[in-house]
Amino acid sequence: MTYAARAGTLGFPPTTRQVIIGDFHIGFAAAPFVLLAVMAFRFAKREPTPPGLPLWQRVRYALGFTGPGDSTRPLWATVVYRVSGGVILICIALSWPLSTVTYSLLVLETIIMVAFGPSWFVKGRKPLAAAGG
Repeated sequence: MTYAARAGTLGFPPTTRQVIIGDFHIGFAAAPFVLLAVMAFRFAKREPTPPGLPLWQRVRYALGFTGPGDSTRPLWATVVYRVSGGVILICIALSWPLSTVTYSLLVLETIIMVAFGPSWFVKGRKPLAAAGG
């Protein structure tokens, strides 16, 4: 049924309204994935943000680009968080130019979800370690 309905649109370019709606769709769909990247970077935060910093340094601290602080977290955990956030941002950046390729958005969204998984699992180990489990 879907293919029959779609067959009537083949050969006709999308209207301006359809293009605008599609652009908004990609933008709103990207927003939750940007938040996943921000979460992954925030997981890497190892010390509180000192007061009196300029805006760009506060953002840097907020995204986990800090010194080691007094954290006992291993370096590999910070690497996992940053790699996860970086992969997510790369996939988001590729979503616009690849949006016309068949199934590209599905593949990119799947990569994003799989990339966020390790940072979520590594972060989840922290409460377990504190509880002695």
